[in-house]
Amino acid sequence: MRESSVGKAAFDKKIIKQLLLSSFFGVILFLVLSCLFSIVIMKNSAFSDKMFVFSLAALVVSSLLCGFLSAKRNKLKGVISGSISGFLMCAVIYLITAAVSGFSFSYKAIIILPAVIISSVIGAILKKNI
Repeated sequence: MRESSVGKAAFDKKIIKQLLLSSFFGVILFLVLSCLFSIVIMKNSAFSDKMFVFSLAALVVSSLLCGFLSAKRNKLKGVISGSISGFLMCAVIYLITAAVSGFSFSYKAIIILPAVIISSVIGAILKKNI
């Protein structure tokens, strides 16, 4: 009986590690895409009023990959692994923006959370069904 609980604890650590790694890669991809979009906006000032749209697109693409990576090797359902990794990714991004520039909740922050979680769930479901 004790042997199974030890194996389950090791399994849980493995799942948590995979979810954290996928969230980390999602955040890194978001930062790279944000830098690329910033360069595009600097070169062409016509897109300067579309910064929120570009950042939301970068978040959706990176969270889609985050959900895809989170469902790669674990035995959790796609909805669960995608929502956990998407929430972790969104929390890390909120912490980074709070540290860099005084983050405050606005309608944009409220739009970002469900968009990130839904797209990471879609990525995880796609991986589980492929």
